Amino acid sequence: MRKASLLTIILGMALAVGACRNPDYKPDPDVEACNVGGPLGKMERAAATAPNPQAVPGRPVDCRMGPDGVMRLPPRSGG
Repeated sequence: MRKASLLTIILGMALAVGACRNPDYKPDPDVEACNVGGPLGKMERAAATAPNPQAVPGRPVDCRMGPDGVMRLPPRSGG
């Protein structure tokens, strides 16, 4: 009985979280390309936020830390 109750609660929570998902969400490809390796460690964050940013291992060389603390590729020049 206890296992059935716990399973019901877990499935209910999963359904509630799934129902709150925004169906119009489109990930930013510039952010996705730079964040494939998971969150940055202390040393990686220091390298990415330095005045002259260095490449972070495991990420594309062009990725830079934005003012919002998110790694992303620089904007492409339209031309």
